[in-house]
Amino acid sequence: MSKQFKDFSITSSQDPDEVSNFTNLSNYWWDDKGPFRLLHEINPVRIKYIIDSCSSHFNKDLANDNAFKNLKLFDVGTGGGLIAEPLSRVGFKVTGIDPSDKNVTIAKNHSKIKKLDINYIQGSPEDRKFDGLYFDVILALEVAEHVSNVELFVKSCKILKDQGLNVPQSRIIIEKPLGHDRNSAKKINDEISLYFSESQIYRIDHYLGKETVQNLMALRFANVIFENQWNNRHIENVQITVAETVGLEGRASYYDNYGAIKDMVQNHLFQLLCLVAMEPPANFNSEEVRDEKLRVLKALGSPGKKDFVIGQYKDYEREVGHSTNTETYIALKILVNNWRWAEVPFYLRTGKKLSVRASEIVVTFKDRIHDIFSKNGSKGDNTYPNRLIIRVQPDEGLRLQLRSKEPGPGGMRLFPSELNLSFDKTFGARLPDAYERLLMDTARGNQTLFMRADEVLAAWDYIDPLVNFAKMEKVKIYDQGTMGPEDTILKECGHEWLEIK
Repeated sequence: MSKQFKDFSITSSQDPDEVSNFTNLSNYWWDDKGPFRLLHEINPVRIKYIIDSCSSHFNKDLANDNAFKNLKLFDVGTGGGLIAEPLSRVGFKVTGIDPSDKNVTIAKNHSKIKKLDINYIQGSPEDRKFDGLYFDVILALEVAEHVSNVELFVKSCKILKDQGLNVPQSRIIIEKPLGHDRNSAKKINDEISLYFSESQIYRIDHYLGKETVQNLMALRFANVIFENQWNNRHIENVQITVAETVGLEGRASYYDNYGAIKDMVQNHLFQLLCLVAMEPPANFNSEEVRDEKLRVLKALGSPGKKDFVIGQYKDYEREVGHSTNTETYIALKILVNNWRWAEVPFYLRTGKKLSVRASEIVVTFKDRIHDIFSKNGSKGDNTYPNRLIIRVQPDEGLRLQLRSKEPGPGGMRLFPSELNLSFDKTFGARLPDAYERLLMDTARGNQTLFMRADEVLAAWDYIDPLVNFAKMEKVKIYDQGTMGPEDTILKECGHEWLEIK
């Protein structure tokens, strides 16, 4: 079953910014409490999956301590050796490659301490130095999202198929954003589909792995008190905010070519929008859930020039080193044109270097038709609307804002109160990291929380015109540590952004 490693002869896949980022973090590879904590936590799952898959494919008996002896394994993007070392211990002859000299040095030193015979090489897999070499197993875990050359990645898919390494158990994970517009996304999907079936392709959006996001489906479809109210007869508006306090974090070259619309709205915010607005699926399985999300995307009204505001934080141009109109902030109004949501505005916003780091979904319910307490000395507090606040991060949970009677004598005075469900305090257990959950789902073959090809294209159908409109607008400059530039999108509809606490 040995396969020749060849035909990697096109230009380098290395992204200098990504290589630099991982080089700066290289000293932390073996710190299980540091930046790579997640990889340490999911490593047992990943290693078991690799061992089980190789045992089945090569017909190896795991009861034999030397089951994988003489099998050659190539670990692309080896980092500090977190995958290479466990697989070396079970008998694989491991060659690890990484573009960072420092990563390779860290990996070599650690394997020497552990007395493991692993061949570590600095470089990229497309280097001609590998011509004629044979490997039985090739791994490229958490690599595709860090390369700069999509064409090379697609080329590698062909090589895997040609060399007989694409087996039914194979999984391919693609990180957002997929493409930079509809045409490029379609091209990538079309090319990959030549070598992998849709059931093997996992288009990952880590927001869908967050506990609160998944709980949104349980909240809606397992509780009739919410689902019966989840429509335009009872809901005034929906706000979705993904606010970041960080800036570019070494991603200047990438971000300046994409901006907030392509980097965040096309994927993260649209996925949250879909989960809020989707119809109940007939069954809770991957295809029916994704069918309903697709219907939401197809029901989105066309973007208009007055439906968005774009901004850019001060010092952005200094950080990227040139004048640019790239948006680091966008606020957007969207209508979902179907029977459930007609005339209900969905407000989306996201930005960098804002005052808080938080992701929230705020569902504001319509006021009661008749106020029987208006003459009871409520001092205007009775206008406080009912809201459901779904906190996605950092403190995952649900808050339900209600009106209650103020305790004590003196009449029926209303005041705002709140029911608060903190996942951390309620369940007491460690919540899995989003990537951790999604990688486990990948190993299990569960695609419910992953985007389908038609979902991606439907999102770009809205985003492409929005991007074209944004190119004609001048970004509004906003101070770092604020919630972005002033906008009138909500005020024109009689609404306002709910302050994030």
